[in-house]
Amino acid sequence: MTANTPRGLHAWLGNAELIIVIVLGIVSVATAWVSCQAALYDGQTAKALSLSQSATAESESLYLEGNQEYVQDSQTLSRLTELQVQIEAEDTEFYRSPLDDEEYQAVLFSPYGEKSDEAVALTQQADQLDARGDWLTLTTVLMAISLFLLGVAAVVRARRAQYSLIVIGSAIFVFASAITLTIPVTWV
Repeated sequence: MTANTPRGLHAWLGNAELIIVIVLGIVSVATAWVSCQAALYDGQTAKALSLSQSATAESESLYLEGNQEYVQDSQTLSRLTELQVQIEAEDTEFYRSPLDDEEYQAVLFSPYGEKSDEAVALTQQADQLDARGDWLTLTTVLMAISLFLLGVAAVVRARRAQYSLIVIGSAIFVFASAITLTIPVTWV
């Protein structure tokens, strides 16, 4: 080794091309990972929205079924009340329609309410998944900007410009990575 040969950290920092290649590799892999996560979240969003729409349709069907039974029961009870009034014209006892009974209403309409609540919960889940996917898409864009800046740094020959681009590109990557780390990893 000669007296003019750089040593240690100084030698490593003096090789801007090596730094660029290493950072480009790290940012490229991270960008691919974040892009994959964003796509998975988009898939989960679509699935949750589909389940939500199915639950909404089913809840509406349950409501219509309960309402149809209510109308039929109402007609039957109305006719029975007419007949009863005719039979007992002199009886003034207080009469309460079963249609006004809360338990009866619950039997008819609670399946609708439960399914409707499920649909709302699924929609909220889809909204959460969508927001996470949107944040991951943003970080993908930021990482792509970082890749661009690092790529430019690779071809610029002025050391000051190279190091400026490396620092800026790396800072953007670190910022995007910090956002990414706040979003839970998802699996298929």
